[in-house]
Formats: sequence, structure tokens, C-alpha cells
Amino acid sequence: MVNMAVEVGDAATWGSTLVALLVAVTAWLQGRKAKADQEEQARVQRETMELAHRQTEARERRAFAVEQLLEQLIATHELRPSSPPQPSPSSVEWMLERRGKHVYLLRNIGSGTATGVQVDPSNMPSIASNLPEDAIVRPGESVEFLMAASLATPLPGEIWVSWSLGGDPVAVPVPN
Repeated sequence: MVNMAVEVGDAATWGSTLVALLVAVTAWLQGRKAKADQEEQARVQRETMELAHRQTEARERRAFAVEQLLEQLIATHELRPSSPPQPSPSSVEWMLERRGKHVYLLRNIGSGTATGVQVDPSNMPSIASNLPEDAIVRPGESVEFLMAASLATPLPGEIWVSWSLGGDPVAVPVPN
């Protein structure tokens, strides 16, 4: 019987050893998983910080490019109003802006809305298109058209603009 008691004791020892081994392996696997999770979190955090840094640099580059473009536009485009703005609440005043080699904007810099806006085509160069005809131009808004000099017809020094309730056509200087 003693022999049997030793075998039962051996079984209990083996069982407790096996349980201890399973607990140790489980703890080791959980530790490895926790370490892998921490490393993944650290990697994601580094990538997030790098992305944020790249986005910040891109925003700074865009802001710098916009500033450079604005300075270039100011240096290359002369903006002249057709006459000094009047304080009248219903006034319509015009300014012609050059927005490229052949693109022009006729802008209402007054405080009133102009309806039936037209540019007189009679003194325009032969290369002119999209001239406003019966346009509506609110304060601060503009209408775009194309005008280009040719060997036969140079750019005019001014264009003539008329609108409903505007009376006689108004001369608006063409910027250089």
C-alpha cells in the first residue's frame, strides 16, 4: 500500500508541476502579447506623430506658396479703380483686373448691384470673347472675359461699360 501512496503522491506532484508549468507558460505568453501590444502602440504613435509633422510641414509649405503667389500677383497686376469710390449707398463703380495673360475681370467695387451689364464691343480688339451681355454684378463680384491684342488690333486703353439705370457708358481703364 505504501507503494500505492507513493504513486498517488507522484501523480499529485506531477499534476501540480503540470499546473505550475501551464500557469508559467500562460503568463509568459500573456507577457509576450502585452509587450507586442506595447510595441505596436508605440509604432502607431510614432507613425501618427510623423504624419502630423508631415501635415504641419505641408501646411507651412502651402502657406508660404500662397504668400509668394500673392506677392507675385501684387507685383505683376496693377489694380486701378475707374474712379474714386463714392459713399452713395446705391453706387456702382468699376475696376478692371488682369488675371492672366488674356483674362480680365470686370469688378463692381461700388455698393450697389448692377443689372444689364454690358461691355461695348466696338472698341475691343478682334480677339475678345465672353464679353458681358445683360449680366448681373453685385457689390464685390466680377464677370470674366478674354481680350488679347493682335498685330491688327492692340489692346484698348479703356473699355466702355454700361448697365441698367447707369446712364451713359463709363470708361474703365485697361491695366497694363
